[in-house]
Amino acid sequence: MLEELQTLALVGLLVSTYYLTIGCRKIGDSLPTESGQISDKVGDATDVLDDIANLLNEGLGAIAGTPISQTASS
Repeated sequence: MLEELQTLALVGLLVSTYYLTIGCRKIGDSLPTESGQISDKVGDATDVLDDIANLLNEGLGAIAGTPISQTASS
């Protein structure tokens, strides 16, 4: 009984290894499209970060351009 169970487990491993190998061979087909989508998303995020950096730079420039008001000490 134990030998039949071991044989069944080994056949299951053999079948699952076959499908895993086929899946790994096909993964190359989907990688170029996925990498293109990731590049587009990174490009969009870079544009947003550039806009934020420009706003911060303008804000700091406006703050640095205003004179500091001091009151006279008595």
